[in-house]
This record gives sequence, structure tokens and C-alpha cells, in this order.
Amino acid sequence: QEIHDEYFSFTPGTTFFYGPSHLQVAGAAAAAATGKRFHRVWRDQVADQLGLPATAAYALPSLDNPRIGGGATGSGEDYAAVLTALLAGELLTPATIELMVTDHTPSGVALEGVPRGLSDGPSWHYALGCWRECNEAVYGPECDEPGVVSSPGSFGFYPWWDQARGFWGVLATQLGHGGSEVTVPLGTQWAELAAQALGE
Repeated sequence: QEIHDEYFSFTPGTTFFYGPSHLQVAGAAAAAATGKRFHRVWRDQVADQLGLPATAAYALPSLDNPRIGGGATGSGEDYAAVLTALLAGELLTPATIELMVTDHTPSGVALEGVPRGLSDGPSWHYALGCWRECNEAVYGPECDEPGVVSSPGSFGFYPWWDQARGFWGVLATQLGHGGSEVTVPLGTQWAELAAQALGE
């Protein structure tokens, strides 16, 4: 209710406001649908399926009410296991992946609250929990083809999945603010170099 009262200041269907609130609502919905805390849903649906250790958890600030958009802990190896399973089709069904990567901010929808580095570069659109990267000045039909989906963090964590060429990567740093302004340009350059090295 607090999220609704604080952030619902736009007419539905007109504006996408970037931030962690939508993930908190989705986590609450998952908890309500299963009758389990979100951390237990994560363990049952992802972590236990991949054999991740107990330290791969949604526990910040607490197990009862973690921040879904930034309250997880885990190692680089844990994160790699998730991305590898996603790439291999072992984590989600093809239909769910298709829904996840589909553009949910079509032309005409305003994007608000988007971090610098994402809002002042190429035309990216938001899917479900990830960005559809598009290198065109204006997002067009070609941007809906299988390509790169990513989820840059404000402190500099930048994971991406190149669906078209079949690999993933992560570039990470820890900056006070503006991290995505640093890692997104570097990451996109690195991704192209990696694709060339892989012969893609």
C-alpha cells in the first residue's frame, strides 16, 4: 500500500518509472501466491535447483522482508551458475523466457527515473526485470529481435545475456553512485570483443 501511495503518480499505461518498487510488489505477489516468504520461494525455485549454498540468499535487510531488487547475497560463482542455467534453458521454460525478455515499454510510454548512462545513450526498453539493449538511436522493430538483455546496477554491477550469440558476461565494480555510467559503456565494448574472440 505504501508503494502504491508513494509511486503511483502517473496514469496507468503512460509511464514506466524505473526503480526497485515493482520488484518488491512482484516478490510480495510470489509470497502471497505460495504462502511462503520470498527467500523460501527463491530457494525452492532457483537456489536449491542449482545446488547453491545457503549463503546465496535473499536476506537483506531481513529474511522476512528482503529487498527484492537489491537484497541478495552470493558469490560470483553463484551468480555464474544462475546465468549459465538461464542460458542453457535449465532455469525457465522457453515461454517464460520469451515473456521475460519481451519489451514491456513500447513506443509512447515515457521512461522516468532511468539512471544516467542508460537514459542518455542508445534507445533501451524495459522488459520484465531486465533491459532490452538496442544500439539504435530510436527503438524500432529490429530491436525486438533476440539480442542483449541486461540489468545494470546503480553501483556498477552490470550483467548481460547475449541471446543472439549465446553467451553471458558480468562487469562489476563498487562505486558510490553512477556506477552504470562506468560499467555499461565498458561492458558493451567488452561484449563485442568477447563475441569476436568466441567467433560469434
